[in-house]
Amino acid sequence: CQSFCDGPAYIHISMYDDPWTVTLGSSSTNDAGGGRDAVYFHACSPYEYDQVRWESVPQATAICSLESHNAHNLNACTIQYLCLLMRINGIQSFRALYDAASFVDPTFILDINPKHFAVSCNHGDLVVPPKLDYELLPAMIRATRGDKWIWKFDGDHDDEVESLLPDEIETRSHLEESFGYNALEDIYATCCR
Repeated sequence: CQSFCDGPAYIHISMYDDPWTVTLGSSSTNDAGGGRDAVYFHACSPYEYDQVRWESVPQATAICSLESHNAHNLNACTIQYLCLLMRINGIQSFRALYDAASFVDPTFILDINPKHFAVSCNHGDLVVPPKLDYELLPAMIRATRGDKWIWKFDGDHDDEVESLLPDEIETRSHLEESFGYNALEDIYATCCR
């Protein structure tokens, strides 16, 4: 595991189903070496087929490649998750993201764990909607054309990759529900020029 020196404000972003981060990286469950007061963001990637594929391969023949799981793919998963967190909360800088995520309101003392709330889960001063992993992240990957960066292997067919993400109509529906009309065009114009 790589150790980060204490000092700057570290933001670690990874997917729960990324075996490389779970095994070797810094995460909320393995924060040793992540830097003092680091902030951790995690989500589930839409690339479940990677996990199924590698679980069916015997351990001795499994390929140890960074490109073996798309949950570890910066261009087809992680950037979109970061963009969603910042867009939902109206944040435009990494320092503001760190400050908002590490904020602890001393008057906000709960008698129940916030993970049991159905409406939203707060991470510091950030709002993280519960549908982020399953609706917004796949839609954002499609809207930013992150699907063009998906790592494919011998035997992968385009229709298998296409089935992982929503089509354009479903993408538009999820994004416009959260961000208003023309959200798909706005995101495409901002991210894909």
